[in-house]
Formats: sequence, C-alpha cells, structure tokens
Amino acid sequence: MNSDDARLEQLHELPLSKEDQRFILHCLREGGVVVHQPVLAAYQECWLNAAEAAPDPQRDNAGRRAANTFLREALGVEASTNPR
Repeated sequence: MNSDDARLEQLHELPLSKEDQRFILHCLREGGVVVHQPVLAAYQECWLNAAEAAPDPQRDNAGRRAANTFLREALGVEASTNPR
C-alpha cells in the first residue's frame, strides 16, 4: 500500500473510482492539507448525506457530486486540468 492509498483508506466504504481518488489527492495537495483525516471525514459525510437523499439509481452520482463540490469549495481549489 502506498502513502496515497493509506491516506484514502478511511474512505473505503465509498465506491471511489481511480478518477475520484486522483481528484481527492489533487485537492488535498493543492489545498495544502496537512491533516487530512477531518477533511476526508467531512467529504465522506457529505457524500453519504447526498446519496441518502437521492433516488436509488442516482445515489453514487449525487454523493460524488456533492462531496467533490464540498472539497473544491472548502479547500479553494479548481478541478485538475490534466486529462483523465
């Protein structure tokens, strides 16, 4: 397990894609986050709350969208411009 995998381990309950993982790590780096645990806990809570409120087939997308928006706004970073 590399250090990036270890940092995201607390999100193991979420259906994260490799793209999600890259985006989260990008935001943590660009946002200058040193203590990542509280930020990732808030990310997970945001995802789960949005997913719970959405109709079943849209749960993952609703959770992902809400959590990624939270992360961008909370850390003041833009989405990566690198091709995925």
